[in-house]
Amino acid sequence: MQPPIPDRDDFIRYPIDRIHRMIYDQKLSISLLLNGTRRWYISTRLTSPPTDDAYLTDCLDATLCGLADLILLLTGHGIHRIFLPTYSWHQSPENPNPTRPPEVHKFLIEGIKSLVTHPRLVDAYRESGTSPRFYGDLGRSAPWIRKLVLEQPNFTVDSPRHYVHYGVDSDRSPHGHGLEIAYEFGKENGRAPTREDMIGAYYGDRGVRPLDILVGAGRFYSRMGVPYLLDGEENIYATAVTPLVMTEEALRKILYDFLFMRSDRARDYRHTSQDGIDRLREYETSNRSTVMGLSRMSDGLVYPEL
Repeated sequence: MQPPIPDRDDFIRYPIDRIHRMIYDQKLSISLLLNGTRRWYISTRLTSPPTDDAYLTDCLDATLCGLADLILLLTGHGIHRIFLPTYSWHQSPENPNPTRPPEVHKFLIEGIKSLVTHPRLVDAYRESGTSPRFYGDLGRSAPWIRKLVLEQPNFTVDSPRHYVHYGVDSDRSPHGHGLEIAYEFGKENGRAPTREDMIGAYYGDRGVRPLDILVGAGRFYSRMGVPYLLDGEENIYATAVTPLVMTEEALRKILYDFLFMRSDRARDYRHTSQDGIDRLREYETSNRSTVMGLSRMSDGLVYPEL
């Protein structure tokens, strides 16, 4: 018999060590798209619109400190692997339509370099027993990125209890790199690679399993937030502001939903009560025009429609 589902408000109030015990042995993984960090910084740290790019220095430091707090929040609740897509070709100045202005791109690069040197992040890795890893196609990456990835530091004395995987991809799509990996594997081994072979070659760890939870910022994402080869049965969520500053309450709402709000896809509707059918009828009828994930615009800024 399945244990009873706890009340969500009770779950949100559980001691953190109780949730950690519930979560950690499941080896859950989460990917977060940390979009919206500049608008978060400007709205919370400045009292008026910036007049130049001088704010970017402090914005970068605040973002890295926020990332350290986020890692401690996630690992404290028992999340085993954290995936953070960090850099892609779409952000590169080589892209005819880059998604970041040149000055912002410069600070993005500085931020990547700081992922293994910033004091708050180093402390977070050590405190939580987390090992930082990097993944992606480095074929056209700058030499410093290749060096960073190939010389990944270890901040844990014993075996890591958690991992944070930073995605640094120099190509337009990970699929081309994946085909190269498969081709080289076939030449060396005389057979096609298995999924585990590909995962081991791409992430440097055959133990990486499909993603469980994806959290986007402001709208629902799928392809760009699910790391290569890790798609499967992930639950997709979207926070109203950047997940960088996700609160404990928000994380627990996501974990509660993931753990307990599962539909029985094989259910036999003959066993549904009359009240259940009536509620289903009311919901289906009243929500035919409801769309989740819409946005609205104000003063040139786009917000999720809540």
